[in-house]
Amino acid sequence: MAVNEEKNLKTIQKQLDKSYKDARNIYDTQAAQLSQLQPQYEQSIIQGYESQRPILQQQAQFGMENIGLQKEQTGMQRESALSSARRQYDQGLQRTQQLFGGVAGSNVGQASSDILASEQMRQLGSVQAQSAQAFQQLGTQERDIQANLSNNLQQLEVKKQQDLMKLRDSFRQELNSLNAAKGSLSLNKAQAQLSALENYNARKRQLEDLANSQKFEMESYAKKLAMSNSYNTTNQTVNIPNFSNMNAQSISDNINNLSTTAAGKTALQNAGWRGTDVNGREIWVNQRDGYTLDLSGKRYADWAVEKYNNLPKDQKVSLDKIQ
Repeated sequence: MAVNEEKNLKTIQKQLDKSYKDARNIYDTQAAQLSQLQPQYEQSIIQGYESQRPILQQQAQFGMENIGLQKEQTGMQRESALSSARRQYDQGLQRTQQLFGGVAGSNVGQASSDILASEQMRQLGSVQAQSAQAFQQLGTQERDIQANLSNNLQQLEVKKQQDLMKLRDSFRQELNSLNAAKGSLSLNKAQAQLSALENYNARKRQLEDLANSQKFEMESYAKKLAMSNSYNTTNQTVNIPNFSNMNAQSISDNINNLSTTAAGKTALQNAGWRGTDVNGREIWVNQRDGYTLDLSGKRYADWAVEKYNNLPKDQKVSLDKIQ
């Protein structure tokens, strides 16, 4: 009897030892699996954030390219305005010479020439001041875009590092829990195996939920960053020169340049200009004062298009005959 009891005791001890070793092996296996899973989860988070960098950079690049186009347009407008001022001066000087036979022999001619020169300098100064202001505004926009990009990339990096730290801390806590559970196996060897399996599955689900939650937060954060960027070209403005000091040809040249871009068309519309087709010819009318001309620089009577449209069909005449 005693022999049998001793045999049974040894059998039970053997079974308990086996259960203990099996449970310990399970914990070791789980720890190894967690160590393998951690780099995969970290890489998933890193890739998610890094995929947002090209998007932010592309948006900034698009904004910079748009400003570059505006700089080019501003330069063309400046050159057009300068050319117009010089042309007006030359035309005025030519008329003065025709009227007074040259400026050297006439006080009136000399005075008229001085007035023309003074007006030309005023116009040239005004054009240079306007273009300088426009270039300064565009330069400010460029710096804002670069600063915004740098700030967004920095925020993206900070958020990535925060999520990685959270994930690593969670893995560290789980590994510590496994080590603690393995140390308590000797207190209850028989129950340890079942408890290890249940705890492991629960921990794995928690880590999966954490990884999915962080991935969702990362995508939401990246979308929010992308939406916060104000690189929409519809918000860009174009300064147009003062048409009141220009002749019809100069005004026509400026309208022709501005109407080639959406921002230029918007600027013209804000200034009261509207383009319309009359017998296959593009005519532009200022809705504020009726100033009317075509893109070749030919001027028509004020409100000529409106008067033309109001004529009966059998009384239509060419636009240049309307007074």
